[in-house]
Amino acid sequence: MLVSTALASLWYFVFHPGGMTAHLGAKLNVPIEFYGRIVDQEGAEVSDAVVHYRVLGIHAFPSSIIGKDLHKKGQTTSRADGTFVIRGETGTSMSINEIGRTGYRQPEHLHGTFGYAGNPDPFKPNRNEPVTFTLIEEGKVTALVNFDRRLMFSWDGKPRHYDIVTGLPSSEGIIEIVPKRARFTPNNQFDFDWSLSVRIVGGGIVWVKEQRGCVAPETGYVPALTFGNGKDDVHLGNSSHVTLYAKLSSGQFVRLLLTIYQAHEDGSLGAVIKGFVNPNAGSRVLEFIPSLHLGGE
Repeated sequence: MLVSTALASLWYFVFHPGGMTAHLGAKLNVPIEFYGRIVDQEGAEVSDAVVHYRVLGIHAFPSSIIGKDLHKKGQTTSRADGTFVIRGETGTSMSINEIGRTGYRQPEHLHGTFGYAGNPDPFKPNRNEPVTFTLIEEGKVTALVNFDRRLMFSWDGKPRHYDIVTGLPSSEGIIEIVPKRARFTPNNQFDFDWSLSVRIVGGGIVWVKEQRGCVAPETGYVPALTFGNGKDDVHLGNSSHVTLYAKLSSGQFVRLLLTIYQAHEDGSLGAVIKGFVNPNAGSRVLEFIPSLHLGGE
């Protein structure tokens, strides 16, 4: 009798539409609303592009028991002005997996995931500020100048300049990096105040947390960015990898991949910086294709 009662309680908890699992699913799943915009590499609207998305939700019944798929797939199409809307679904997150259009190709890292529930910083849709995705017209491939350098410097607060084409130290270089450290404890080498400022002399720079294609953003550039653990610094969390885009005074765009690490027990700083420069002023396409490498090192 006791066993039967326990099984009945478990059945109600897991399977019954009024059970706790159903209650949790109803509470955690929220309406999904998303506003997007598709443009080409020049910023022009792309209509009739097919957007494939997937919604993740918490279901009332365990998928491992009854085989219900936790992911719901769907698609929509961009309108004449390049915009698209996703709504009518419920879940905890939504991801854009693929965008296709005849005559265009999808660049690297175009996908994106957006958390709506169960996230300390939930995504907030804004009809007036749609998320922009960029497709590249077929035949519009651009050969890039690129470099890959390993840097070493101390925390002395002195600016260091590097050439934007080669990545080599140069007094005339427009990449400026300033490392600073307030204190250092040898026995606890990661417990100290630090900052690393990156500036593009005469231009602007923007940090992209999540890439949606290797295409430089249209807006959002600032003179400099300071990463670190200070109150006014940009906090990287557990990541030491930074993707930056730069707009030069010449109108050229650059993609910079910066990896920061502590090189030695004395607290000296190391970094790997990779740069990709589009030689054509105004072109924001920064997808690197090795066969079209122009050099620069």
